[in-house]
Amino acid sequence: MKPLLFCWLIFYCTSAICQAKLTKKIPLSFKDPSSICHDQSQNCYYMVNDLGQIAKIDQKGMTTKQEKVPGAYDLEGLCLLGNELYLIDERFRTVFIVDKNTFKLLRSFKVKDAGALDRSYEGIFYNPSSESLTLISEQPVKIYELDYEFKPYHQAALNAFDQVSDAVFYDNFLWLLSSQNNRVYKVDTQTYLIKKSWSIPVEDAEGLAFLNKNKLAVVSDNLKTLYILDLD
Repeated sequence: MKPLLFCWLIFYCTSAICQAKLTKKIPLSFKDPSSICHDQSQNCYYMVNDLGQIAKIDQKGMTTKQEKVPGAYDLEGLCLLGNELYLIDERFRTVFIVDKNTFKLLRSFKVKDAGALDRSYEGIFYNPSSESLTLISEQPVKIYELDYEFKPYHQAALNAFDQVSDAVFYDNFLWLLSSQNNRVYKVDTQTYLIKKSWSIPVEDAEGLAFLNKNKLAVVSDNLKTLYILDLD
């Protein structure tokens, strides 16, 4: 390989945009999935949709359990903490907490409004560094850290991003998914600067989950498909 070409390839994968590799496409039986999380202990996925439903999905994409969350209307994000799933409703600005095994509603709480009606909260995750449950809005992109009473005590604008459809905290970094740009971003949690980004071959990407350090699961809303991607 010529030295000039070699240097260009290094620049492409460090300073610019890398390309995530598609390894598997899994059709889903769950309608309109809008977010996803992976449960390693049970080797399954949990998904929510904009019909206020939650589902447990196996590795073949089949729905093994599904329930309507009481009071939910438009669920756009979820995360797993212990045996509890935290779900965020974009329309009602409400967090619902359900048991991961029974899907029984344990409690719920309202959160402060953020953005337009259909551009509000898109993701929810736990940040162990700040020990806070954190929400992220779609447009404008902002994060909202919640205190022990589930009230926002700190917020920050992420001006480097014009749209976000999901967010997860993994390996000491914030990872953002953009359906508008078909990108996954690795973001510093202190400065919110982009450390690295990947272009993904997924249309209408709505949900993001890590399977391991280099493998992602991304769910498409309109296509009802789960995509398994390699980052390296």
